[in-house]
Amino acid sequence: MRKSRFSDEQIVAIVRESEREGVTVEQCAKKHGINAEEFAHLREARILIEQWRWEHNTQRPHSSLGYRTPAEVGAEARAAKTSEVHPITPVPLS
Repeated sequence: MRKSRFSDEQIVAIVRESEREGVTVEQCAKKHGINAEEFAHLREARILIEQWRWEHNTQRPHSSLGYRTPAEVGAEARAAKTSEVHPITPVPLS
Protein backbone atom coordinates (compact mmCIF):
# COMPACT_ATOMS: atom_id res chain seq x y z
CA MET A 1 0.00 0.00 0.00
CA ARG A 2 1.69 3.16 -1.25
CA LYS A 3 1.14 6.45 0.59
CA SER A 4 0.26 9.53 -1.48
CA ARG A 5 3.07 12.04 -1.92
CA PHE A 6 0.45 14.78 -1.59
CA SER A 7 -0.96 15.83 1.77
CA ASP A 8 -4.70 16.07 2.34
CA GLU A 9 -4.39 19.87 2.30
CA GLN A 10 -2.60 19.83 -1.07
CA ILE A 11 -5.26 17.59 -2.58
CA VAL A 12 -8.04 19.85 -1.29
CA ALA A 13 -6.19 22.87 -2.74
CA ILE A 14 -6.07 21.14 -6.13
CA VAL A 15 -9.80 20.40 -5.98
CA ARG A 16 -10.45 24.08 -5.16
CA GLU A 17 -8.20 25.12 -8.04
CA SER A 18 -10.27 23.03 -10.43
CA GLU A 19 -13.35 24.91 -9.26
CA ARG A 20 -11.71 28.32 -9.75
CA GLU A 21 -10.45 27.40 -13.21
CA GLY A 22 -13.71 25.80 -14.28
CA VAL A 23 -12.13 22.47 -15.20
CA THR A 24 -12.84 18.96 -13.99
CA VAL A 25 -11.02 17.61 -10.96
CA GLU A 26 -9.47 14.95 -13.22
CA GLN A 27 -8.00 17.61 -15.53
CA CYS A 28 -6.57 19.60 -12.65
CA ALA A 29 -5.22 16.49 -10.91
CA LYS A 30 -3.53 15.38 -14.13
CA LYS A 31 -1.93 18.84 -14.46
CA HIS A 32 -0.37 18.36 -11.02
CA GLY A 33 0.71 14.80 -11.74
CA ILE A 34 -1.90 13.07 -9.61
CA ASN A 35 -3.53 9.93 -10.92
CA ALA A 36 -5.41 7.01 -9.41
CA GLU A 37 -2.14 5.52 -8.12
CA GLU A 38 -1.55 8.49 -5.82
CA PHE A 39 -4.20 7.25 -3.42
CA ALA A 40 -3.84 4.11 -1.39
CA HIS A 41 -7.43 3.20 -2.33
CA LEU A 42 -10.26 4.67 -4.34
CA ARG A 43 -12.09 4.91 -1.02
CA GLU A 44 -9.40 7.32 0.24
CA ALA A 45 -9.96 9.61 -2.76
CA ARG A 46 -13.72 9.49 -2.32
CA ILE A 47 -13.45 10.34 1.38
CA LEU A 48 -11.14 13.30 0.76
CA ILE A 49 -13.37 14.67 -1.99
CA GLU A 50 -16.49 14.23 0.15
CA GLN A 51 -14.79 16.06 3.02
CA TRP A 52 -13.98 18.93 0.67
CA ARG A 53 -17.52 18.94 -0.76
CA TRP A 54 -19.04 19.05 2.73
CA GLU A 55 -16.79 21.94 3.78
CA HIS A 56 -17.41 23.78 0.51
CA ASN A 57 -21.19 23.53 0.81
CA THR A 58 -21.68 23.99 4.56
CA GLN A 59 -18.73 25.97 5.94
CA ARG A 60 -17.48 28.33 3.21
CA PRO A 61 -19.54 31.45 2.45
CA HIS A 62 -19.75 32.32 -1.25
CA SER A 63 -19.70 35.92 -2.44
CA SER A 64 -22.09 35.03 -5.26
CA LEU A 65 -24.62 33.89 -2.63
CA GLY A 66 -24.40 37.06 -0.54
CA TYR A 67 -21.66 35.55 1.65
CA ARG A 68 -23.91 32.67 2.68
CA THR A 69 -23.14 29.00 2.27
CA PRO A 70 -24.91 26.88 -0.36
CA ALA A 71 -26.49 24.92 2.49
CA GLU A 72 -27.99 28.11 3.96
CA VAL A 73 -29.36 29.20 0.58
CA GLY A 74 -30.84 25.74 0.02
CA ALA A 75 -32.48 25.70 3.44
CA GLU A 76 -33.97 29.15 2.81
CA ALA A 77 -35.31 28.04 -0.58
CA ARG A 78 -36.87 24.89 0.90
CA ALA A 79 -38.46 26.92 3.74
CA ALA A 80 -39.87 29.45 1.27
CA LYS A 81 -41.27 26.69 -0.93
CA THR A 82 -43.04 24.95 1.96
CA SER A 83 -44.51 28.23 3.25
CA GLU A 84 -46.05 29.15 -0.11
CA VAL A 85 -49.82 29.07 0.00
CA HIS A 86 -51.52 27.58 -3.03
CA PRO A 87 -55.20 28.49 -3.10
CA ILE A 88 -57.52 25.71 -4.06
CA THR A 89 -59.97 26.73 -6.75
CA PRO A 90 -63.29 24.96 -6.25
CA VAL A 91 -64.51 23.01 -9.24
CA PRO A 92 -68.28 23.04 -9.62
CA LEU A 93 -69.94 19.65 -9.58
CA SER A 94 -72.46 19.70 -12.41
